[in-house]
Amino acid sequence: MNQEQLDDEQAKTKKKDAKRVFYIGEDDGYWEELVEGLKKYKQINFDFQQFNERKPERIQALLKKIQEERPKVVYVDLEKNTDAMIHILRAQLRMNSPYVPFMVALSTYTQGEEMVKQAIMAGCKCVHMKSGEFDSIIYDTICMSFHEALEHHGFAMAKLDDEIKAYLPAKVSLVSPEGIKVESNHSVILGNDYILNTHWSRTGVIESNRVFVSSQTREDLFYNFTYAQEFGFEFIPPLDLEEGTDPEEAEKLAQEHEEKGYEIEETMYKWISDNIKLSRPKNLKALVIDKELGLYNNQPLTDSYDFVVRLQPYLVKPKAELTQLKPQMIAFNFEDLAPEDMESSQDVAHMFNEINTLKHLIKTIKSMTAYEPFIVAFNTTISTERLKEILDYNQIIGHSVPLSADILVKMGNILIQRLNEKVETPMGQIILDKKLPCTYAELETTIKIVALSENDVYFNPEEELEIGTVFRIDHPSSIYITVAEPPKRPKADSRCFGIVHGVGELEKKELRRFVNSVFFRPKEAIKEKEKEHIEKLKEQFLEKTKEEEEAKLEEARQAEEQKESENSQENDGEKEPVNEE
Repeated sequence: MNQEQLDDEQAKTKKKDAKRVFYIGEDDGYWEELVEGLKKYKQINFDFQQFNERKPERIQALLKKIQEERPKVVYVDLEKNTDAMIHILRAQLRMNSPYVPFMVALSTYTQGEEMVKQAIMAGCKCVHMKSGEFDSIIYDTICMSFHEALEHHGFAMAKLDDEIKAYLPAKVSLVSPEGIKVESNHSVILGNDYILNTHWSRTGVIESNRVFVSSQTREDLFYNFTYAQEFGFEFIPPLDLEEGTDPEEAEKLAQEHEEKGYEIEETMYKWISDNIKLSRPKNLKALVIDKELGLYNNQPLTDSYDFVVRLQPYLVKPKAELTQLKPQMIAFNFEDLAPEDMESSQDVAHMFNEINTLKHLIKTIKSMTAYEPFIVAFNTTISTERLKEILDYNQIIGHSVPLSADILVKMGNILIQRLNEKVETPMGQIILDKKLPCTYAELETTIKIVALSENDVYFNPEEELEIGTVFRIDHPSSIYITVAEPPKRPKADSRCFGIVHGVGELEKKELRRFVNSVFFRPKEAIKEKEKEHIEKLKEQFLEKTKEEEEAKLEEARQAEEQKESENSQENDGEKEPVNEE
């Protein structure tokens, strides 16, 4: 092998072992700066690729590219083609894969915090507003994807002992006059009350943000969350009477409070009535199991169908995944496999979409209570009758053709008609479209911040938070934090560590001012003590002067009284008796 051939082989090996970083978007300038920032980590062999697609179907097709090329990081720019970009975020973040990329959403400052919320509701763990500064986004990327290369960022770290409120994002899926249904990653306890900040408490439709847990389940979810929860509204805070209030006055206030509560309930009923047009129910959920990801291959966005579509290349934990989604229809696309491939790869047999996998899927379905979804098997030479016989399952049909969007949509629409005859949305409930701002809510908890910089935070939570948990704080401004693995040499002693993101330019400046101000806290404290000491001396001096003045006045008064007394005595001595003769 000559030197040229050797160089080619080394180049191929380097390319093969490279850590791929994808950027999906049109902002060439921003991408170039991002690449230069990452290149500073020379110990990492990067392979950078940009995908500048503009048509929604072409953007969606990149999901197959991600599955095949296995990038470590994918930046998704939401500035343009926003709906398609949010869709690719949502679809990728719920996709089964042995190689899970770190997804970073990019927005602009003009899109505001609303776009940050949309990305987080899609399941994204890291969102950055594009600016001329790249330190934070580079730090977050290295921390989450190349942790062994993580070094201290060098920015000022403020040591604190501040107990503050933290807000865990939740997605509202249904609202009624009595309460709401949300999906979140935060487990709650049945019967307990919580603080849940919602559109209706923020806008004053109801006067209390306290809610009561009526149910929690891991079943039948729609979004990228762990739990589905139902909460009842409090509507109005409890009446707080001062001690010693007159009984008649207390009774009057209680009656007014009760009437106010009824008024707020009526206001909530009116909101439901006025906004019933917002209801967007999709009664059918379809699970598509297809290694080829055919529905993403230059097809309309899968969230544009009249029913919910969840596409997976294969199932990892069938029972857990079926329980979580509860699809009424399952499309199973057989893949073409050679017998030797199956025999040599038994450790990953669950990833093969063949007859044994389908048998296991049916067995799982039968183990579940009151669950019998309709199954369509594609790309199979086995007839429908034979499938029913082999699988001992009647709710199945077979197709010799590979999975296609056209056939899936036709079957989905037929099934929707059947379901609509059986399922009706209860009166007074609104199934909210996922794009509506009012679907964003936040469960309140408490954390104690130990140390804070503009890039990361060390803290102790009131309740344990898993790595990957996203929450928001208002300290000193609105900041999003994702719990992450701490650096090898942490800068503070705490139970949890997190990366900072979702911060705009103004918020970043405010954060810097706050961090810098903390360093002057000891000096300010000394100054405050000195000021208090001076004020105390001044008070003492004024008090002493006042006492001296009062003493002088008292002395003068006594002297005057003495003088008047003496004058009176002299006048009495000078008087002579009157001689009446």
